[in-house]
Amino acid sequence: MKNIPLERFFTKKGLLPTPTPPAVSCPAWEVRVPMLTNPIFVLDASLAFGAAWFFPSVLFAVLMDFAGFGREEILFVVSWVGVCVALLVGVCCFFILVRFGNGYYARYTLSAAGIACEIAHELPLSAPESKKGSFILSCRARRVSSGSISFVGTEKWATWDKIQRVKVLSTLRVVTLSDAFLPVFRIFCPDDATCDRVLEFCTAMLAQNARE
Repeated sequence: MKNIPLERFFTKKGLLPTPTPPAVSCPAWEVRVPMLTNPIFVLDASLAFGAAWFFPSVLFAVLMDFAGFGREEILFVVSWVGVCVALLVGVCCFFILVRFGNGYYARYTLSAAGIACEIAHELPLSAPESKKGSFILSCRARRVSSGSISFVGTEKWATWDKIQRVKVLSTLRVVTLSDAFLPVFRIFCPDDATCDRVLEFCTAMLAQNARE
């Protein structure tokens, strides 16, 4: 089983449109992003698994109530949905820790066309970072050498017209790009300088889109 970061579900796949020259330089970097020790990842995962329990439970409850089942039968089915979701959470956590070492690797590229991210679940054995351990207790993204990610498991991107708000969590060095309601992209930065640069770039692109 592969664990896919949850931000994937808020992006579209495909080719980026032809970029136009940005007002500031385009940031690009590669990082290792922690998962179970990352509060942002845990928040997104909790919302996803909560939805996986809530919506089927409501559907079953409505259908069973319409069919004339009693409260006890409905609660039994709802509780079993919860048990199944809890088992799924346990399996996912096991694979995240054992198979992926509590992290994944991402290559971010920001341009005037949008935000692109390529994801791999491990580095080649020849990469220097592969010999330094998995940083199990890390809660913030860490930089890896440029070009270390040779195998890309997932590609995703979002264009600036999908973004309406930018929010930064400086303690975790995470920049969140959102539409009117939901996060569209989580950008994990390896250091404060990159975080400031990304925030400046995103703010400039939103201001440019607003003028257009």
